[in-house]
Amino acid sequence: MADQLTTEIIEKIKAHADTGGEEITASTDLG
Repeated sequence: MADQLTTEIIEKIKAHADTGGEEITASTDLG
């Protein structure tokens, strides 16, 4: 399960890498 969550986060980061990788951190709201 952890792997899938990490993969999803990585995909989001990659998708938003061009727009702003830092913003994705707040969007993911991990903890």
